[in-house]
Parts: sequence; structure tokens; C-alpha cells
Amino acid sequence: MGAFQPVPLPTTPARIAFPLSPRVRTFLALEEETQNVSDSDLTAALREALKNIELLWQTRFCPGHYVAKCASGIVVKVSPLFDDLTEYETLQYLEQHAPHFPVPRPHGVIVSGKTAYIFMTLMPGTTLKQVWSEMAETQKISVSKQLNKLFQELRTLPHSDSMSLGGVGGQGCKDTRRVTRVSPSPISNIVEFREFQLSSARCNSRIYYEFLHKLTLSIPSVDIVFTHGDVRTENIMVERNANGDYFVSGIVDWEMSGFYPEDFECTKTTNTLATHEEDDWFLYLPECISPTKFPLRWFCDRLWYDHIH
Repeated sequence: MGAFQPVPLPTTPARIAFPLSPRVRTFLALEEETQNVSDSDLTAALREALKNIELLWQTRFCPGHYVAKCASGIVVKVSPLFDDLTEYETLQYLEQHAPHFPVPRPHGVIVSGKTAYIFMTLMPGTTLKQVWSEMAETQKISVSKQLNKLFQELRTLPHSDSMSLGGVGGQGCKDTRRVTRVSPSPISNIVEFREFQLSSARCNSRIYYEFLHKLTLSIPSVDIVFTHGDVRTENIMVERNANGDYFVSGIVDWEMSGFYPEDFECTKTTNTLATHEEDDWFLYLPECISPTKFPLRWFCDRLWYDHIH
């Protein structure tokens, strides 16, 4: 990645969007007895504390989008121009409904202007992306099976009929192609979700559009399940034991998560798969989210891909 760039410090008055844990308040040198703190004092405390962070990740063209270690076992994920707090509310949801799942634990959120400072636990290990190319086939198969078991566990989380699809906090459905689109109104069932996906399709031929539309809607119905939404090797943490075996130590980056049709994840995992692909990760995708489990849905989505913006 190269050298990190200096991070911008907040200038807009800050506020606490979700309560800060004692460890975060210690990092910010705030009183622990109360969550009440003036905007100006919070902004000053945040500015000062951010001078003593250890950058772990930073986008190349946006220095203000980064992840940094800020206290013992705590990291801050900074998202400029954030649209919602899907990720944080998902961490809260999983803490309550899947307490043993290897996911960061929530430690509070500060918002300054359009920037969110999301505090969470540091997941141990290194990203799967960093070690994948040097792993033996048996190790790759083992990691794939571990991930399959974890994602199957997520898929057992119950979805209530009264709960809309998308983010657990009611943030709506997201579909990322060239850009991320968010449903303008609540979606309550799979038919509405399919309509949302196709609503921005651009076809010169009405016949071609209607043909693909009918083909897509004719695919048999599936269940609604809890979905990560962005399964990539960059978002999977692994560690190596004394025997040299890799085990999954954490799943991170839950911005696209929520309740979606169970075949939705298989189309998301291959968003970056191209005809010149050299990364064999796509040959070891966890079974329950692999296109091999939902081939018709995957092929239909590929047909639509060039028409959806």
C-alpha cells in the first residue's frame, strides 16, 4: 500500500451517536461517569486523541477513510460521507443474537459533520488476502469449509415478517454495481426486492427488458436470510496455529449486511470476477454462498449486470 497519509482531524462539532464504552472514553480522556459532554469538548478530545493512533488501513485517494488502532484492543473505523450506520447496528445485532460469532464488538460511535468514527474491538490475525496466495490447497479448502459453517450459522438467524429487508436498523436494501443504490422505501418481500434491483435497468429494447424481467421473476422463491453482503478475502481475518493450520479469526466490514434473499450473496461475492481473473479464491467460495448453489440466479444477474447502474 505504501506510506500512510496524515489523517484529517475533525473541525465540525462532534456528537455521540451511540454510547461510548469505558475503554473509548479513556482513550478520549473523557469522564467515565456520564455520556454527557459538550460538542466542543468532544471535538477537542477527538482531535487530540486522533494524533496518537496507529493506522492499519487507509484508502489511497481518501486519507479520511481509514481504520486505526486507538486503544488496547480497540480500533476506530472512520467513514467520511457516510450514509447510515448499518455496520454499527449490525455489530449490535450480532452481539445480541450471535454472541459467539467472530465479529468486532461495538464500542460506540461519534459523528462529526458527515464523518462517522465507529469504535469496535480489534480482530486478531491478518487478512486472508495477505496469505491466500501462499496457502496450500488443503489449507484453502479448510478455510472455505470454516467460512461455510460460519455463514450457515448466520443464515439461521430468524427474520420476522414484520421486519423489512435490508439493514437491521431499517436502513433499506443496498445493491452495489458500479455504484451503491439504496431502496427509496421499505421493501417487505422478495418480489419487491427483485423489482428494486431491476428498477434502474437501461435497455434500448422494451422487448429485451421484458424478456429478462420475466425470466428473472420466474426463478423459484428462496428464503430470506441474514447476509454479510461483501464477502471478500480483505474482509476475512485468519490466524495460524502451532501446526501451521489456518483458522478464521474474524469477519469484518458489515456495511452491506442485512436480511436479503438467500441467493443474493452469491451474486455479490463475484462482483469483481472478470474474464482475465487470476485469483483462485473464486474456486473456493464457501458452499452456501457460492454461485454453484444458485446457478440460475447467478447467470440471470450476469445478464442484467451491464444494464443496471
